[in-house]
Amino acid sequence: MSNLLQQLKQRTNQISLLQTEFSEMTQYATELQMYVGLGEIEETASQAANYIEDLISEDNFDEKNLDVTISSAINSILQEVKSFGDVNIKTRQSTLRLKAGRKYQAQYVVHTVPGIEEIKSYMLRILSIPKDMRDNNIYACRILPDGKYLILNKQLDQGHLLLFSNNGLFIRKVVTFTGYPYDACFFRNNTAAVTLGSEYQTALMDIQKNKITKKLNFLNSVLQ
Repeated sequence: MSNLLQQLKQRTNQISLLQTEFSEMTQYATELQMYVGLGEIEETASQAANYIEDLISEDNFDEKNLDVTISSAINSILQEVKSFGDVNIKTRQSTLRLKAGRKYQAQYVVHTVPGIEEIKSYMLRILSIPKDMRDNNIYACRILPDGKYLILNKQLDQGHLLLFSNNGLFIRKVVTFTGYPYDACFFRNNTAAVTLGSEYQTALMDIQKNKITKKLNFLNSVLQ
């Protein structure tokens, strides 16, 4: 019984660790990391569930009571009494009910990526670019967490970071800058990053305040 309790304690600690990892993963992991991590968690959880099921099937949780019937001849122990009584083991079905999760449940948490032949394309949104900005080159388009759109373009000798609404309507120019823009991405906390290839810099921009907050310089050899 002590060995069984020790094994169950180890399994409990293992499940608690999985719960902590799952909580951290849902906050910080990417979808790909979640898919891989959930697969590993599912495998470990399935092993734990199988272990409990095996214990139940082997009657490890059944309650066992020992009843001892004392022989009436105990007072005649000196008269060749061969037994003090009989020991019978009475087994009663366990009241424990295991509620195990579905096998391979991780695959239902993250949607399976369809094959190329299953992907159906359709028009999602059209961005309405102002007439005075249509003669330009678009280098990047990014969708923000709130559904708005960022467009990085270059017009003549200037680059622009443009903000559009969820419906595709132009809102404003976020930042105008010089230099050859290469790409853009959304960083965090209303901050976007734009690489300026000709200046060997990455500019961090506050989308709400419409200004460049910081520039990171890189050596020419690093970019080459």
